[in-house]
Amino acid sequence: MKILLANKHFLGLSGGAERNISDLANAFAAKGHEVTIFSETKYGTAPAFPLDPHVTIAMPVDRPFVGDDPIGDAERDPEVRAWAKSNRSMRRKWGESIRYIWPDVIMTFMPHTSTPLLYELGNEFPFIVTNQNDPAIDYFSEKHSSDPVDQALRIKLLQRARAVHFLIPDFATKMPDYVQRRSVVIPNAVQDTSGVNLRRIGKRIVALGRLVPHKGFKILIESFVASQAYRDGWELHLFGEGPEKNDLLETVRRLMAQTQIFLRGHTSQPVQELARAEIFVIPSEYEGWGLTLTEAMSVGVPAIGFEDCTGVNWLIRNGENGLLVRRGTSDMASAIDRLAMSPDLREMLSRAARESVKRFSTATVYGMWEQLINRVHHGEGP
Repeated sequence: MKILLANKHFLGLSGGAERNISDLANAFAAKGHEVTIFSETKYGTAPAFPLDPHVTIAMPVDRPFVGDDPIGDAERDPEVRAWAKSNRSMRRKWGESIRYIWPDVIMTFMPHTSTPLLYELGNEFPFIVTNQNDPAIDYFSEKHSSDPVDQALRIKLLQRARAVHFLIPDFATKMPDYVQRRSVVIPNAVQDTSGVNLRRIGKRIVALGRLVPHKGFKILIESFVASQAYRDGWELHLFGEGPEKNDLLETVRRLMAQTQIFLRGHTSQPVQELARAEIFVIPSEYEGWGLTLTEAMSVGVPAIGFEDCTGVNWLIRNGENGLLVRRGTSDMASAIDRLAMSPDLREMLSRAARESVKRFSTATVYGMWEQLINRVHHGEGP
């Protein structure tokens, strides 16, 4: 079947959502589906992650619009009509371009994409709205828009979706009943890392992610410098790009830690970099899943995260397959020292971490997606 994966910002970005889109596109293409990734070019024209050569990249183009704006019960509200008018450019450009492709199933990945597309196309095509984050962030905060009409439509228009996907069971329970009835839980897949060479480099701590404030890299830098591990010569390697890079470099300079803290930029081989680490830290305020965390666990790197971070505290069981700590510099520093000073603890957590992510194998997860795609294509719900 023809599957279209739509996200307003995909090209040129290397975050978790972009990685998931690429992995899903490759999995669908391997099953013989005709797969198109639909995105704008604000951040570039090339994908950051490898794609199957059978996956098509498409971009919205101006096409003649045929017909009037859709009128339904929701659209009779003058505030909704005003919102629709303000979003007319994207709706029409994307809507007509997608109608030209005419997919069998449309998958959207973020509210800034799903809301206008559900408004424009939700009565014409079967939609799967995939959620890569905690609904508290994507639906009940101002992260994507401070417009109260847009915030309301993010949830209301989910009524037009055939299925609403969440990564973690608890996420679905935060939504209204009509969304829960359409909900399906499918975790992210963890690629097979059994063939990865585990070349541990002594006294190396690694963190990966987009360099933005909510990823918490500043508190990680400060915690590391406050630790005994820092004084004992351990190193911290941060991989990623983003708008906070200069601020983080300034923090490293202010703490005079340039010889032990390294901002390494984007890596095309995240798993290989993780396999060189003794410790992995994910200091995020929130995560939809923690893709880098499961990758670290798959190669047996003991991980540390904050206990109040949804998407991390679901994957790490404190003291069993990693460490969870209260948010703060001193507690994070203590956890780093606890692992740095105990090779036996690192080895025990390493074995448990690898075992705990086996349930997210590609065969299991992509099998679940294949079943969902087929149900939606045949007019069934989740």
